[in-house]
Amino acid sequence: MRVVLTSVPVYSHLVPLVIPLARELTKAGHEVAIATGPTMADELDNHGIRAIILPNAVSPRQLFGNPGLAAQLGFPSLSSDSKDPELAARFFAEFLFGAPPRIIGTELVAALSEWRADLIIRESTELGGYLAAEQLGIPHATLDIEVMTSADNMPANWSDSVNNMRKQFGLADEATLTDLDGILRIGVVPDSWYSKSAKVRHYLPSSEADMRPLDTMLARLDVPGPLVLATLGSIVPALPESPETIFRNIIEALGNLPCTGIVALGKDSDPEVWQGPIPDNVVLTSFVQQRKLLQTCDMFITHAGFSGVRESLLAGVPMVAIPVFGDQPGNAARLTELGLGLTVNLKELSAENLRAAGRQVLEDPTFRVAAKKMQRRMFGLPDFSQLARDLEQLVK
Repeated sequence: MRVVLTSVPVYSHLVPLVIPLARELTKAGHEVAIATGPTMADELDNHGIRAIILPNAVSPRQLFGNPGLAAQLGFPSLSSDSKDPELAARFFAEFLFGAPPRIIGTELVAALSEWRADLIIRESTELGGYLAAEQLGIPHATLDIEVMTSADNMPANWSDSVNNMRKQFGLADEATLTDLDGILRIGVVPDSWYSKSAKVRHYLPSSEADMRPLDTMLARLDVPGPLVLATLGSIVPALPESPETIFRNIIEALGNLPCTGIVALGKDSDPEVWQGPIPDNVVLTSFVQQRKLLQTCDMFITHAGFSGVRESLLAGVPMVAIPVFGDQPGNAARLTELGLGLTVNLKELSAENLRAAGRQVLEDPTFRVAAKKMQRRMFGLPDFSQLARDLEQLVK
């Protein structure tokens, strides 16, 4: 069958989960394409995957960098105070339910007039694939890359937003939460992560092992004690104003902990131009092979984006979370509730608060015990090859 996977044009949405599923479906003999925005075209080309480029699909990073475009599409400005959680929540609600899914849905419908699909699989923050599937009468499924957009966690006004979009696509009936999931919601963490009972089948992505060698500098790093990785993902470093403050607090906190810290500043950030202090026990870099490096770590300082949290669970590594926006506060609350780490809220962030949380996670063995328990449950999940077979049966 022909399968189209849809993703917002964000590296951390596309690469960790959407591309592995595309590869597994290809191995199973299906024709597969990924539909996303132009900024991810090179990434898909590097992976040798057919791309359906949707010319006007935008990423949050593009909107941060182009306030005029953001305003034109109805987004509030984050430049005044990017630490305001209510403002950030409005921005990302607009990304989930506003212009971006309408753009992707419209352009995908046009693209599929030439490459007719038998199944559309959308990642869970991308609703345009759902709208296109409904308009074209194609079965669809949901890849749960952000658990906080599952049926358990959708915002109260989700139905008004979705049904308004349905009307714009000529769809008369009102949507239910089950309708959004389609024939299957594909979970990639154990059911114990979900705060309520959710109708999800759970799988372990098949390509967890990063086959590239670890960067030589990191592989040969002399680490006399615990190793701590700190990253803020691919979107937070692009936010106006706040990232440098967060990184300064992280670096200062690590400098006062008995550990070796590796801080990834982001793909577009050059450590050579960092203007803040760099303690002797801290290494700055722009990008790390996170999945592989986490397997060697004792703690992960994270913004609590779902991809990073999932990779930390898979490595059995406890976390200190600094949530910023979107699903991150919910993910941080859940990992804290499950005893997998601690949360330092952005408005209370200081080097001292972060150091105290980090010391507690490193010294209290209960966090590592909980992380290892979740890791074992992850390893008990069927892999994406089973998911490919399950999708074949569901579409039939």
